[in-house]
Amino acid sequence: MKKIYAQIIVLLSCLTAFNAGATITAQTSTAEKVDTRNHELVKVEVIAEYRDKGYTGVIDLGTYNKVDDEKALEYLNNRFDGYKKNNTPGGCTSYIKKIVNDKNENIVILGRNMDLPNSLYPAYVLKIDEPGKYKSINIGYTGNGLETFEQIVEDGKIIKDMYDILPYMVTDTLNEKGLMIETNMRNATDKVVMTGTNPGKLRIPNLTVSRYLSDHAANIEEALKLLDNLDVYTPDSLYTKWHGALAMVDATGRFGVLEFVDNKPVWHEGQKGQTNYWLDKGAYEKTDSNVGMGRYQTMVDNDEKIISHESMHEAIKNVWYSQLFAVDTDKIAFDSCSEEVGATIQDELDKIKSWQQQHNIKIDEKEWNEVQEFAKEWKDPIPSSFCSDAEKKAKVDALTNLITHSFQQLPAAAKQTSGLQEVSDISYVIDNKENVYHVRFFEQPEVFNYSFDGIVKE
Repeated sequence: MKKIYAQIIVLLSCLTAFNAGATITAQTSTAEKVDTRNHELVKVEVIAEYRDKGYTGVIDLGTYNKVDDEKALEYLNNRFDGYKKNNTPGGCTSYIKKIVNDKNENIVILGRNMDLPNSLYPAYVLKIDEPGKYKSINIGYTGNGLETFEQIVEDGKIIKDMYDILPYMVTDTLNEKGLMIETNMRNATDKVVMTGTNPGKLRIPNLTVSRYLSDHAANIEEALKLLDNLDVYTPDSLYTKWHGALAMVDATGRFGVLEFVDNKPVWHEGQKGQTNYWLDKGAYEKTDSNVGMGRYQTMVDNDEKIISHESMHEAIKNVWYSQLFAVDTDKIAFDSCSEEVGATIQDELDKIKSWQQQHNIKIDEKEWNEVQEFAKEWKDPIPSSFCSDAEKKAKVDALTNLITHSFQQLPAAAKQTSGLQEVSDISYVIDNKENVYHVRFFEQPEVFNYSFDGIVKE
């Protein structure tokens, strides 16, 4: 099969010290800025680039043969703030199904979409091939606020500090033994305490624990045992205002979801995937959060149709977060009431009116009047209970359609600052009989196989 990505050479920008306090320049006693970087040539490959979607690209960082775990974790634990709060992905969905493949084998497949905000910063893929660890293929996104995709490609620079810790910032990892782990977010760190599961053991943020498990566990049983050796926690930092939860599938066909609640790991055996609401009953009651329930219900509604990789791809397409403001009642079940937008109806109308004044968009009069009546009836933020009330749900859909039709008219620059940033999705399907991601980049119809051998078009 023909490789479909373009190869480029970029300069890897090195800092002289592995220090989060360091920047790309150093201050002298006269306050003169001096570039302290050393430079070395490193091959990087651009594997997907769809500028029309606003999100600019995915970069292949190649294979890491040595990851300094101690320094990377020290950096993350003490000083790193890589995920900027306003760049955190809006939501993600995974779903797991037992099927019979075309070889008449019983297999388990996992479908996953990774929702990436309309961002200048790249997603990335990387491999680990280091003695003493299981080899793995990985996908991640940082929204790091440092170098943009354009800068990396056109200026030929990437910050060495970032390069060194990116293996510990992957959200999705698949190792050579067939252990698959994907990370989704949970909210309310102030209500669900996670200061540490095992004080005195190896300290590791819960958003990066997937990397450690992938390196050292061949299956779910081993992964869960490894947790006894880790002090997993949620730091108080911009990038970790969310807890991480892990959906796992292994080569035996075992699957479930791991959450971290009140300083304890909680394993949900046989849980068929996840979105962003808490599965643990106690945590759910504390947070009162329904984020992603509609997306998960959409997957449940499509369960009987999922009989192959292809049909899982189609089901996952229904929960791409980019459809949040493009309701299709035949397919989609998430909207303002199940995603906790948090604004009142009048807030949304005021926002649309400001778009009209600033950008001369055309507002559908019928849609506007219908939603305006809704705003008079309900002056608070839309509660999740509206999802189960057919009449109120129809009014929510009317609001969503008005937002959609207005938002679509905005120029690209205005969409970036609209408060309703578009999202571009990376989605994939894996199964427990092969070590391959079958990936769609940025909602394109093509599917690429991402394996230990590289990335090729299906």
